Amino acid sequence: MLEKRKRRVKFIILTVLCVVLAGVSVVEGILYLQTRRNYDYLQSQKTEIKQKYKVANSQLKEKDDKITQLEQDVEDLKQQVQTLQQTQTEAVQQNEEAQAVESQTETTQEEGMLSPSSGNSAFLDVQLRVGEAISDDEIINIDKYFTSSVIERGDEIFNRINGKSYRDNDDIALEDLRYLTIPYYNFEQQVMLGEMIVNKDIEEDVRSIFKELFNNKYEIKSMRLIDDYWQVGCDGNIADNNSIEDNNTSCFCYRKATGGESISNHGYGRAIDINPQQNPYVENGQNTHRNADEYVNNRYVGEPHVIVASDEDICYSTFMKYGFKWGGNWTNPVDYQHFEKQGPAA
Repeated sequence: MLEKRKRRVKFIILTVLCVVLAGVSVVEGILYLQTRRNYDYLQSQKTEIKQKYKVANSQLKEKDDKITQLEQDVEDLKQQVQTLQQTQTEAVQQNEEAQAVESQTETTQEEGMLSPSSGNSAFLDVQLRVGEAISDDEIINIDKYFTSSVIERGDEIFNRINGKSYRDNDDIALEDLRYLTIPYYNFEQQVMLGEMIVNKDIEEDVRSIFKELFNNKYEIKSMRLIDDYWQVGCDGNIADNNSIEDNNTSCFCYRKATGGESISNHGYGRAIDINPQQNPYVENGQNTHRNADEYVNNRYVGEPHVIVASDEDICYSTFMKYGFKWGGNWTNPVDYQHFEKQGPAA
């Protein structure tokens, strides 16, 4: 009996233990399932967060790239604006300079070139008188000193020449003459400002010739209007004689030809005398100017200021290139200083 009761108790205990173990297993199963569910949920949340992070990061990078591109575009626009402003400024300056040159040119043409006695200048920005030296700084702008202007009644040039080298006549009209300013190297290699009146038909040729002579540093003693050598009671031939004695290079003077009755080519503004002391007028082997005696026969290529018929002589070859004739090729008289160019009707 006792033994039977013991077995029953054992059975009950085992049953209880089994029930407890089963309950524990059920609880563990429930906890596992719950934990698994939570784990899966958290994993899905983690995956979703990662995906959102990637999207957000990609969007942020895209925005950064756009900001960088916008900043570059702004810099490019700044450069373009600066370039446009600089170009506009340069264009305005060039336009102002062009207008200034045009205005000065018109003023020069209207008022005529001014003379040494006027105390003024016909140039753009330099106060310089004919007969004065041109500074080294201005030599780079030398072209502006090669000027030409019409001579009008009542202007300063007309007042200088009227009744002297020019007077009303039937051979040459005032409007057929042009007043030139011409830079040149003197015998000391100083750059001087000279002047000359020529016929309008040879104006461009004369300017081109003296530009070439200047570029070759060809030396000229003096270059003034012959009117500066006029004296009371004298005529054109006497003034011409005075100019030659001063070794002055000149062109226009309304007078008769030396030793003749016809109007000289100087009277038409078509003849130019260059350095007359070194290049004298010789007739029958004689020269009337004592300062030129040594140059009557001593005429060689390379002799300073002596003009000879040679391509090596820059003065001779340049005048020949522009269609002038040289008095040194005459038979008798021979005029070594003299270059002339006839008009179309001659």
